[in-house]
Amino acid sequence: MEEQIAKLQTKLKLLNFTAKKTDSTIAKADIEVSERLRSSIKSVSDVKETIEEQKFKSGATVENVSEWSDEIEQQIEFADE
Repeated sequence: MEEQIAKLQTKLKLLNFTAKKTDSTIAKADIEVSERLRSSIKSVSDVKETIEEQKFKSGATVENVSEWSDEIEQQIEFADE
């Protein structure tokens, strides 16, 4: 699971890096770059879901997984704005 969490953190950094470029992308109506951002968000969500599943398999409670997931979702929402 630690490897998956490290992968998620890397993808979140990449997503935030890409999201910072979004304003100029939108202004230019660059569909290709917008599609890459959407793809990055999807990739982060996929890894997050895998980690959630692993946490449940490890015996984590719904509350613990929900709390962890909410923190990740806040980072995703920041990039998605």
